[in-house]
Parts: sequence; structure tokens; C-alpha cells
Amino acid sequence: MLLFSSTSFMTELRAGRALMPFLAWFVGLNGLVEAIVCFIVAAAVAKALAKYIPGK
Repeated sequence: MLLFSSTSFMTELRAGRALMPFLAWFVGLNGLVEAIVCFIVAAAVAKALAKYIPGK
């Protein structure tokens, strides 16, 4: 926000909201998307490793 708050994209995305609620929403959405993507990638990596690393 410090560097890009005056760009047209961020101004349109913010749409007149106060700064703190907007940041909470923006960071929360980013965290949710990141958690979902990391879960999917980690599951794929774990499955691949389980296939190639011999078990007990």
C-alpha cells in the first residue's frame, strides 16, 4: 500500500473504503488463497515423495 496506493488499480479496488478494513480484507483474502494453494502443492509433493521413497 505504501508504494502502490495511488495507482488506478488499487484506487478502484479500494472503492472508497477506509484503509484499515481494506487492508484486513486484502491481507485476509491473500492468506486464504495462499493457504489453499500451498495445501494443494504440498499434498502433490507428499504424494510424489511417498511413491518414490521406500516405505517400512
